[in-house]
Amino acid sequence: MQSQTNFNLLFWVNASRAKNNLVSVYARITVNGKRANISLKRKVAVSEWNSNKGRAKGTKQESRLLNRYLDNVKNRIYESHQEYKNTMQNVIAFLFIFSSLLARNIYFLKTLT
Repeated sequence: MQSQTNFNLLFWVNASRAKNNLVSVYARITVNGKRANISLKRKVAVSEWNSNKGRAKGTKQESRLLNRYLDNVKNRIYESHQEYKNTMQNVIAFLFIFSSLLARNIYFLKTLT
């Protein structure tokens, strides 16, 4: 009864849009092949971004603050996804129970006629 979803989260920068050596940081959420990009309203120096890890390089205060922010965003997105999955499972379970009860009531009503 449970349907599988393919869910992925990626932090990235668009280096081709650098201004003054700074680029905007984006989150890309992919669900079953459908992508959504969200600007995180944060900027980082092109040289300070690690594309493979999707995080800021180094141990400077700026890098640590950005990485901590990315961790918070990641946690909130995964929590939201988990809540959505739990809600959908509850809705599916309710619909299954409701349809089962409805089918029994229809059968019962047919036996009365």
